[in-house]
Amino acid sequence: FGSWLSVELANLYISDDEKNFIDMALSRLIQSKDAKVWWDLNPVYPKHKVYKKYLDKYEKEQKEGRFVGGYNYMTCSLFDNNALTDEQRNSFLSQYPDKTSMEYQRYILGKRSAAEGLIFKQFALNKDNWVVNNLEEFLKGVKKQFISIGVDFGGNGSNTTFVATLFYNNFSGIIVISDDLIDMSNGESTVKIFNERLKQFILSIEEMKIAKVKYIFGDSADTVMVNEIKEVVKSLKKFNQISIKGSQKYTIKKRIDTKKSLMARNHWFVYKDATHVIDSTESQVYDNREGHEDERLDNGTVDIDTADAEEYSWSGWLPLLINNNK
Repeated sequence: FGSWLSVELANLYISDDEKNFIDMALSRLIQSKDAKVWWDLNPVYPKHKVYKKYLDKYEKEQKEGRFVGGYNYMTCSLFDNNALTDEQRNSFLSQYPDKTSMEYQRYILGKRSAAEGLIFKQFALNKDNWVVNNLEEFLKGVKKQFISIGVDFGGNGSNTTFVATLFYNNFSGIIVISDDLIDMSNGESTVKIFNERLKQFILSIEEMKIAKVKYIFGDSADTVMVNEIKEVVKSLKKFNQISIKGSQKYTIKKRIDTKKSLMARNHWFVYKDATHVIDSTESQVYDNREGHEDERLDNGTVDIDTADAEEYSWSGWLPLLINNNK
């Protein structure tokens, strides 16, 4: 028999080398007949390794029926602590008057929250306003136009990403309906893998039978890979249907401001299955270095590859989207 109780600091035990304390501690329980692990931790930013490498991974495996032994996860807020008196609770609340702040979200509500500089703060606080759970029902109330796919090519540690966006109501609204990501953290992907994944992505979009895929925008800085997109479309015999273009290189600030404007007017939505776009949108932060305040932080901690692919999918019509949302 063996157990491990970790109080409050599980997120501080992680490192990238063989000395990772969590991995070492878990390995010591392998031969236990009835191993049990209890962790509690203070909430940190949404994509912290303690979530990605362990807790979210365990939750996913349990949903798929692959987590033997069971996994339980519970989030508690200040208001769930019955040991506090009203005076103690009010005293603590008075320290965090801004209910939208990272500190209030973490320390009062017990939610995962990014630190200062969230780009899409309202989305991070309550994404339910923009995440569509029933796509079929949503589409009944709009006039569908066409689907555009954005592609960001990976390399040097970044991933290759695909995002499909549906335009509706004469360019007044868009909804991200699907995404995909080729993980390249362990090395470069091959052209063959890229071609096959893009081919399957296009086919999966068409199987949804929402609207025709009419455009694919690849990162205009990589003409070789744009040509690979053309080869994929050609192999699908859709060269007359799908137009392949290089992405429109508006500034990142321009793209962010456009998305914010669309979201503020409820003209930007994302289907719940487009999980990479959802995760990226809620975790993007501004770079706080002097002279870089209008840029996204791009140091590998946040999924900027998906953000680029998403923006490529609709920025070809950026002026129309802006004019139709004034």
